[in-house]
Amino acid sequence: MTLTKVISFINMKGGVGKTTLAVNLAYAMAYFHEKRVLIVDVDPQFNATQYLVDPKSYLKYIEDDSKLTVFDIFRGGPLTMPTTVGQGRKEVRPAPTLKNTTIQIYDHGGKLDLIPSALDLMTLESSERGTENLLAGFLKSIGKAYDSIILDCPPTTSFFTISAYIASDAFITPVKPDYLSSVGLSLIDSATAHYEQRFAKKVKLLGAIFNAVNITYTLDREIMRQVRESGRPVFRNYLRRSTNIAKAVRSHEPIFLYSLTRREHGPDIRKLTEELIKRTD
Repeated sequence: MTLTKVISFINMKGGVGKTTLAVNLAYAMAYFHEKRVLIVDVDPQFNATQYLVDPKSYLKYIEDDSKLTVFDIFRGGPLTMPTTVGQGRKEVRPAPTLKNTTIQIYDHGGKLDLIPSALDLMTLESSERGTENLLAGFLKSIGKAYDSIILDCPPTTSFFTISAYIASDAFITPVKPDYLSSVGLSLIDSATAHYEQRFAKKVKLLGAIFNAVNITYTLDREIMRQVRESGRPVFRNYLRRSTNIAKAVRSHEPIFLYSLTRREHGPDIRKLTEELIKRTD
């Protein structure tokens, strides 16, 4: 049996399209390749959650005390409070399980589920030592339900990125072909080297994926060439630039299904997905 692959999308710089790539590649694995895929949104800004779930549905979800978010995974165990009578305690929120933490996004041959994020994550930045291992433990407990687990990380060197790194088998670096994004790759190298030493765990770099590429621009081509020649693993395929991609995100639709991006950019996502699957086999 193939082991579940846990893959983090990590970049310490914002605005590189990390969430767009993470969501669309996860969705395409389920849609085109009938994979069982889980997205875990570990970003306090919950961009992946906002991409996949409309605001009304999300509000209804978080108002249901029986439904949990990634915050509850980091919290660990059931949340209990003292009762007003006697010395007993009552459970306010249950312990996280596969059933009470996931939102089904797609289920037809393959499937795509989401563990949503929440603003409450902000309160965990000063969490107790050891909390960074809770995500890894939870994913290990539910791993048999999925072929791949995709972690969408915040654009910072934070507790959440550390937790994702510990939980991962591999990571991907989304990057735009501009000067600041390419220079920022050294920050990722430094951070992951630190994590490797600190936690005695080496997580494989599957490669950088170029996003928002205009191949007609000389600067885009030059930066892509420089990064490829640096010796860093880089995906052969890339996602081209388009203002319509933001419209797909606002419509909560994957790029390969949204009417304004399906024909032009759908093939980009399909090629990247096929390359990702080959790199993880």
